[in-house]
Amino acid sequence: MSEKFLVLFRELRGDADAIAAAKKASLVLQFRFFAPASYVVLDMTKEPFDVGSEEHPQPEVEIGLTPEAADKVLSGRLSAVEAVKTSVVRVRGGFMKFLALQGFLEVARAAYQARYGAATPEE
Repeated sequence: MSEKFLVLFRELRGDADAIAAAKKASLVLQFRFFAPASYVVLDMTKEPFDVGSEEHPQPEVEIGLTPEAADKVLSGRLSAVEAVKTSVVRVRGGFMKFLALQGFLEVARAAYQARYGAATPEE
């Protein structure tokens, strides 16, 4: 199920805004998907950033979630703050490092919504 997220992030490697935001964050982000277990790893210390599917031994930030939760957050049906507050999404790593990712995550959300659709007010 993480395949669509791999495709999304690989496509963002060609997006100037995503490249700039990744360069600014300059860290390794790992998405750990549950049920089924899989990974999407973004190495933002490289330009353009690398995208992989193998578990990273020491990511600076790890976001643990289900593919369904990722879809809800990226489509806008669930805010990232609410997802973390309700433990739908688990974040490991420093808060300041997580904040450094916000620009990149906004670019990813916009690309996801352009590809798969944004939430509507009824959702």
